Amino acid sequence: MTRTIAGLTSHRETVRFLRFSVVGVLGTIVDFGLLFVFKELVGFPTILANTLSYSAGIANNFVLNRLWTYPESREKRALVQLVQFAAVSVVGLTLNNAMVLAFEAPLGAIW
Repeated sequence: MTRTIAGLTSHRETVRFLRFSVVGVLGTIVDFGLLFVFKELVGFPTILANTLSYSAGIANNFVLNRLWTYPESREKRALVQLVQFAAVSVVGLTLNNAMVLAFEAPLGAIW
């Protein structure tokens, strides 16, 4: 019996990991797609374009992970989870903006 339960747990975690990965890829597509739109088509400055696109990708990830990857998380208050998620995401945004600024000129010269 233990093997069956462990097997089910392992299967559930594999499915959860795959869902988490799909959400991450979708968030990246949203981020890079909007970055291109905001920067190249609309003409926003790099930091503004990156901040908006990164935020949209993060919002996408929050919603999809809450609804699809971790459905049990809906038992907790969404606002509390969003504030916690946003606090961590601000750190990520700061690092992301720094990297975009650092690599914009060298990569722009190559492309």
